Amino acid sequence: MSLEKTILIAEDSEQDLQMLLRAFETAGVQNPLRVVRDGLAAIQYLAGKGIYANREKFPFPTILLLDLNMPKKDGFDVLNYIGEHLLNSKLLTIVLTGVSDRRLIDKAYDMGANSFLNKPTRTEDMKNLVTFFKDYWLILNKAPGAPQAESVPEPGA
Repeated sequence: MSLEKTILIAEDSEQDLQMLLRAFETAGVQNPLRVVRDGLAAIQYLAGKGIYANREKFPFPTILLLDLNMPKKDGFDVLNYIGEHLLNSKLLTIVLTGVSDRRLIDKAYDMGANSFLNKPTRTEDMKNLVTFFKDYWLILNKAPGAPQAESVPEPGA
């Protein structure tokens, strides 16, 4: 498993976040995990702006786990930012959300999501999902390289 693959988790629900973090721990995922609690913070993190300007402390992620329903800016706003500013960044964007409406699933893919997963509500199911995630996205999948920090534009640019 490649430890240089930083995972950014954009999740506003404390309960869902804790279940997800426990599942990562149980599955033995040792990759750096960074957490943001709303869509605006996700965009700022991706842009390397504000409190996220230090790329040693907040490295550009290889994978983004993105909830759709978040405050300030939602997951679609984040997907829009990625599509407008980071299209060539090679960021793997995995929507992990409770939404299961076909139109919203299609919209997420149309906006550039690489995968769409429904958020499990049971701890055991979350553990199974994270184990699959680890095996596929962190071990088997050959991820592209991340962009250099200076190539990431400001939000709204």
